[in-house]
Amino acid sequence: MEAVNEYTPLNLISDEKSDWSIRVKVHITWRKTYWKNPNSASSFEMILVDEQGFKMRATLDKNSMAFFGNTFKEGDFFELSNFRVGKYDDDVPLIEHGFKIHILRATRVRKTAAFKIHRDVFNVVSYDDVNQSVLKPDDIFGKIINSYIYTIKLGLSAVFKINYNTKFFIFL
Repeated sequence: MEAVNEYTPLNLISDEKSDWSIRVKVHITWRKTYWKNPNSASSFEMILVDEQGFKMRATLDKNSMAFFGNTFKEGDFFELSNFRVGKYDDDVPLIEHGFKIHILRATRVRKTAAFKIHRDVFNVVSYDDVNQSVLKPDDIFGKIINSYIYTIKLGLSAVFKINYNTKFFIFL
């Protein structure tokens, strides 16, 4: 008889225990760089989404980045277990979840078959609504203000400076 894996929905993940098992799609990825050395990545960041459409932030530090290499690609599906969960308390959270997954060298990572996500993970809204702070920090598009170092204003007080050569930047 085949063993049945029990996966926890991302909205139930917290730091109360450490034996979670999840099945997720890598929704968005980016490398966090050092301000004074933008060619050197300090971490690899991801937004993960589960079958129910719940999202959670995940991060790999430099050690884990070296170990996993280019394993995590946008659009790929994975089963993950043996990871650490910590508070997600960035100044401007990109998603509402209060916790963040830390992928460790000991994290069990297994590529899995694609699954259907049961709700739309994009919630597109107008920039005016974002600028007036009537929205939650979930699924926000940025507005490019400057041409070389992009300044992205979210709401009334949060400002990001992005020094990538890109035409636009999206926060999801």
